[in-house]
Amino acid sequence: MNRSLVAVSVTGVTALAVVVVLGLVGALPGAAAGIALPALLIALAVAPATASLSVRVSEDGLAIGFGPLGWPVRRIRLSQILSAYPETRFPSQVGGWGFRGMPGSATIMSRGGECLIIRYRSGGRLAISIDDAARGASLINALIAERVQP
Repeated sequence: MNRSLVAVSVTGVTALAVVVVLGLVGALPGAAAGIALPALLIALAVAPATASLSVRVSEDGLAIGFGPLGWPVRRIRLSQILSAYPETRFPSQVGGWGFRGMPGSATIMSRGGECLIIRYRSGGRLAISIDDAARGASLINALIAERVQP
C-alpha cells in the first residue's frame, strides 16, 4: 500500500475519532457535530481515492494517474516536453501537499523528496513527487532525443 494512502487513512480516522469523542463529552455542540461528521465522512471516502498517484512514461508521452485505480488520467504528449530532470523538493517549498500551481509552474505533491520535473516547450514546469524520478527523467530525455535524430 502506498505510504501517503496509509497516512491519509490514519489521519482521517483520527479526525473522525476526535469529532466523535468531542460530541460524546459535550464539548462539540450538536449542530456543529451534525456538520462536521458528514464532512469528515466525505473526506474519508475521497482522500484514499486521490492520495496516491502513478506516472507512466511511453513513446506517446507521460500519463499521470490518480488514486488506486489510476483514474482520472492527465496525459502530456512527448511533443510538448522540452526536457525532464529529478530534483528534491518538500511540501514546505511549494505551499503544502496536493495540487499547487501558479502561471508557468505547477506541482503535484503527495510527499516530500524526489520529484520529476517536466520542462514544457512553452516555458512552464510541472513537478511530480514520485519514487525513482531520475529514471523517469532519463527515459523521457532519451525518448525526446530519439525523436530529434533523423
